[in-house]
Amino acid sequence: MVQKLADQYLAESKQRSDFKLASREYRVEQFTGSECQVNYAMFQTTSGGANAVETMFVMTVDGAVWIGEFTGPTNAWIQAIEILKSVRKNG
Repeated sequence: MVQKLADQYLAESKQRSDFKLASREYRVEQFTGSECQVNYAMFQTTSGGANAVETMFVMTVDGAVWIGEFTGPTNAWIQAIEILKSVRKNG
């Protein structure tokens, strides 16, 4: 699912002028928390002279699937990973 989201992002990015991809290459990576699993694809971008990352992720928690996107500096994505790892199932 993440690869499909990333490929769709690549296709749409050709038509956008508000940012530029540093590379069209990406890898699907994953991490796990105590009660969740997250797969994500990350792109390096430049917008207004500032470097950032654009990340599409799919998180599974107790059978529920969450799809999300993160845009911001690399160090903020590292912090976001820690927050996502802390997600717990309800109940």
